[in-house]
Amino acid sequence: MIDGALPRTRMPAGLEPAQLRAVAALGLDPRAFTALPEERFGVPFRFPYHLGLYMAVNAIPGCFAVIDGPDCIYRKAEWIHGKHDLCSTLLDVGGRHRVVSTLMHSAEVIKSKGEAVVKRLRRIGQLPEAELVLVNSMPHVQIIGTQYDALIAEVEDPGFTEPVSATTVSPGVFDVTADVAGIPFIAGATSPGGTDLTFETTTANVGIEQDLTAIKAETTDWYLLSGDWRTTPEILLAASLIETDERIYLAQTSDANAQTVGNLTDVGSLLAQLGYLRTSAWYSPTDTQGVTDAIAGLMLPTVPGSETWANKLLSSVTGFVPSSSALASKNYSWLERYVALAPPNGLTATKQGKVASGTYLDIIRGRDYVKQQLQIALARLLLTTGAVRYTDQGGDQGRATIKTTLERIAEETSSGAGAENGFLLVDTIRVTTPSRSQQAAADRADRIWRGLKFSFTLQGAIHAFDVNGIIN
Repeated sequence: MIDGALPRTRMPAGLEPAQLRAVAALGLDPRAFTALPEERFGVPFRFPYHLGLYMAVNAIPGCFAVIDGPDCIYRKAEWIHGKHDLCSTLLDVGGRHRVVSTLMHSAEVIKSKGEAVVKRLRRIGQLPEAELVLVNSMPHVQIIGTQYDALIAEVEDPGFTEPVSATTVSPGVFDVTADVAGIPFIAGATSPGGTDLTFETTTANVGIEQDLTAIKAETTDWYLLSGDWRTTPEILLAASLIETDERIYLAQTSDANAQTVGNLTDVGSLLAQLGYLRTSAWYSPTDTQGVTDAIAGLMLPTVPGSETWANKLLSSVTGFVPSSSALASKNYSWLERYVALAPPNGLTATKQGKVASGTYLDIIRGRDYVKQQLQIALARLLLTTGAVRYTDQGGDQGRATIKTTLERIAEETSSGAGAENGFLLVDTIRVTTPSRSQQAAADRADRIWRGLKFSFTLQGAIHAFDVNGIIN
């Protein structure tokens, strides 16, 4: 029998039989190969990431880098000190590093909304030596799509750094007051002579943030925020606070920049740049008109998802006709507005009904409603059933509860036209659950059933018709 193996007397030293067979399978002569000594710790052929960035930061005085990732970035910064510049100032024994980490691993970065990045940018902004900050992420998490430009805009935006006024009280004593009441600011100062400075808060800040805290302390049973705040700093602050809640904020502004072609400093454009999902900016040239209050009062009584916020007639609110240049302005398109559709008959109506990111309000509200109703339905199942057993049948009870709830929402949001005309397409509802054998032992011990999944397709509304005809 011929098996292709070499006689043992001719086997190259150091090669194992499995290695010989692998070489022979490639059609090569094993005698031409020699086993190399094993090296468990060899010289790396690839340099760590960010070395070029670190070299640039090290070379520019006053430059800092914020990197969205774990603290291993400091180990890479040591390469600059040990291999390139013995006087490198990237790392500081006092902790004021010029390379700053968010201290989050890849899974945490994926789940975050960039809060850690913003926090570190604000801290660096308080350092007198800071002049430039570069923002980056670890290469293996860049694909998640974090909008670092929006995070930087949040810190750079003049609405968040509204000027303050300083008034001399007595020699060596002065008051610093925000130009817009209720807008928090960070105070910092240096003494040219090296004399110690003392900070004292003489007047407590009572603004939007404190108001919302007080409201939540009284009750959390509310969904939409609409106030009489009209300035850009106030609106941006309220929007940033609502963005982290599962609520909606309707902001009203009369900012003239919204009607200026090419001017992207109006509050609607700033909100769009930040990509806020839960704030909708409404333009009205008259601050005293409660446009947002009127639309909220009209839409909130409807079943979430059954409505559209476009083409709505508002009581006690006067519409206006935008100029042609305003309509051509890109920034103006970010703002929802109550316009005159047909001036000859005086008919006025709302526009598209979108949030700053471009998503429709009915979609945001409908998704919130689906989440709420599923939570209620599953809680009711657990509370009203003697025991939902940890069996395949028990898991199927959860699956059936979700499916029934979604079908009910499809019917509720159809305005009586049948479930097939609802907010979600009833024929696309899919709900799955794993079996008991697929549950982890720890979850079985904790009595948690994981892995229930659902999917469906949303159904939008028509906001306009395009008609073509032939008249003979």
